[in-house]
Amino acid sequence: MRRFTLLFAALAFVATAFAAVITEQPAGTLKTYTREGCCVISHYDYGFYVAYQEGKVSIVFAEDGKVYMKNPLMAMAYDTWVEGTLSDDGTTISIPMGQVLYHSDNYNADVILSWGSTSEGFINYDTYELEVNYTPDESVEAAIFTIDGDKIRLENSAGTAMEALTGEDLAEFAATGLSAIWADTRGWVETIEWFTTLTELPAAQPAVPANPEVIEWRDMGNESGYNRLQFLINPYDVDGNPLDLEQGQLTYSVFTDYDEIFTFSSDRYGYDFNNQDVTEVPYGQYSYNFSPESIFFYRTNAEGYDRFFEWRIGLQVYYTVNGVRNASDIVYLEVFPEPEPIDPPVPGEQTEAPSISADTQQGVHAYFVTVTPSEDCELYYRYCKDNGEWSDWTLYDDVIPFEEDGYYQVEAYALANGKSESLHVSCSFTVTPRTGLDELNGDKAVANVRYFNVAGQEMAQPNGMTIVVTTYTDGTTSAAKVMK
Repeated sequence: MRRFTLLFAALAFVATAFAAVITEQPAGTLKTYTREGCCVISHYDYGFYVAYQEGKVSIVFAEDGKVYMKNPLMAMAYDTWVEGTLSDDGTTISIPMGQVLYHSDNYNADVILSWGSTSEGFINYDTYELEVNYTPDESVEAAIFTIDGDKIRLENSAGTAMEALTGEDLAEFAATGLSAIWADTRGWVETIEWFTTLTELPAAQPAVPANPEVIEWRDMGNESGYNRLQFLINPYDVDGNPLDLEQGQLTYSVFTDYDEIFTFSSDRYGYDFNNQDVTEVPYGQYSYNFSPESIFFYRTNAEGYDRFFEWRIGLQVYYTVNGVRNASDIVYLEVFPEPEPIDPPVPGEQTEAPSISADTQQGVHAYFVTVTPSEDCELYYRYCKDNGEWSDWTLYDDVIPFEEDGYYQVEAYALANGKSESLHVSCSFTVTPRTGLDELNGDKAVANVRYFNVAGQEMAQPNGMTIVVTTYTDGTTSAAKVMK
């Protein structure tokens, strides 16, 4: 890249340059602005050019009075942030000079924010470079932006109007404004911008993104990572309006066959996603296995491999703004004929319900739950403690002990081969510090036993789902649900 000449060696404020580049969006209220103004940009092919500022600027207003501006210079848009301060009356933003916009590992040097002026410029038509004296102004400690309604303007900048910069007069400009310089002994200046005016855009609104286009699946017949899906995502909503990608986030996911979402696992895509498993990819992702219009996969449909998908692969796009998320349709590319549907087996008769009981043992601080089948089948159970969340269904193998104090509910059902699952049976009990000591039902005399249906009506004998309430001679009771 060709650069302007910097005729100033000692930069006092460079020593106080901010050490870290801010790459993540800070917390606070995000606002988006359009950018206007003038700038001169160093360019590798053209030597230089003078241009209008354009594009968007993101500004975060934090609760502590800090203000963060993303890409304060159009020509040095590294997608980094600089920090400033909002005045107490909310009318000005002060952004200190010397903040790091970019760090070059190759040069081991920083590009920093500066304030300065040009003078005596002319074009060298042999090299097509703009040769100009640039002098940083050490007396300017911060760039000042004034806030006036929906406008934010850079103060104290000056320069030749763009209308006057035509033809061979391009070299005769003069400017004072916000700049980017290399903070090392070479003293290169990359850009200077003046007349900067930012205009706030209305807050982005939730919108349904347009459907993507899925173009081609190219299978190389192995799992070497060269199998490619080619697609096109248009950053517009379903009505053809452009989506605000500064205030909103556009992402996508890959699906196969019967709307099964694909996971980009860390073992294969660690270089792309910082060693994390990912199901949702940012729009425009450009990394080892991704480009904005393609993805390389380590899966194949070739014979002898575990097939990637049976018949189709597709994409769904999401647009999230202000916490509201909308999705496009899942758009599929049918690579193979759709398989013939397989009807699920229709169960016959219902499995007979098992019985369930909860008992204690002398000297053991626990309740023991037993589920007994009524026919040849598998048994499943789940439980919850203290009216909390239920556990997952688990295959019942043997008596289940419950040792921790608390109120328990246990459910169970049976499933025989070729039949549907049985009605569920349940029981409840409380494990207390005295369980196994003086609450042993086996050592108590039963005073009476009563039977109730699930509606709470008393019955003479058990019938169907029955709640059995046992009263002991010491006045205590126990209850259990059984299927008779």
